[in-house]
Parts: sequence; C-alpha cells; structure tokens
Amino acid sequence: MLLHLLGHYLNSRPEAERVRTIIAHAQKEQVPRVSIQLPPRPQARLTAGQNAKITELYKSGMRAIDIARKLGVTEWTVHHRLNRLGIERRIVGMNETDKRQAMQMYELGESRR
Repeated sequence: MLLHLLGHYLNSRPEAERVRTIIAHAQKEQVPRVSIQLPPRPQARLTAGQNAKITELYKSGMRAIDIARKLGVTEWTVHHRLNRLGIERRIVGMNETDKRQAMQMYELGESRR
C-alpha cells in the first residue's frame, strides 16, 4: 500500500525507486534492542531553607517562573509550595490604582506599553 502511494506523491520515478530501496533495506535490517535499567530517582524534597527562600522571593515581588529558574525547580513546584505554606497570592493583572494610573498616562498620550 505504502509503495503504491509513493508513486502517486513523489515527483519522479527515480525518487520513488530510491525510497522503495531504502524501505526494503530497512525491513531487512535487524537492530537489537538494548534496554537499560535506570535506578529509580529519589523524590526530591524541598528543605525548610528552600521553602523560606521561595516565600521570601515571592513576597519581594519576584514572579514564580523566575523563582523556579533561580532555585532550579519547576514553576509548578513554586506554586504548589506557596499554596501549601498558605502564602497569600498576588492578583494577576493590574489593581485599581494601576488601572487608573494607566488610563491617565494613556490620556496624556503615553503608549500602552
């Protein structure tokens, strides 16, 4: 079936023949599969110091993705840790004061950025 379709979709007969040759050669080859048994990875737990650092950086205004990069963990880990520690999360987007200031700047001709 595949070989039949190749003739319809390739630009030239030599191309089709070359693909047929490659497929035939690949079907003849036997590649031994080697399975490697890796030792199980231990569950990495954050230390009390790392938890404190996440809290400190987040409260200082750093974004979760930046904290994750700095500490070598995933962003999900940072969010999860903040939730488990009961840290009040910042509101995503602008608060009312920021919105008013942005409107004033826009009315004065400033760019939206």
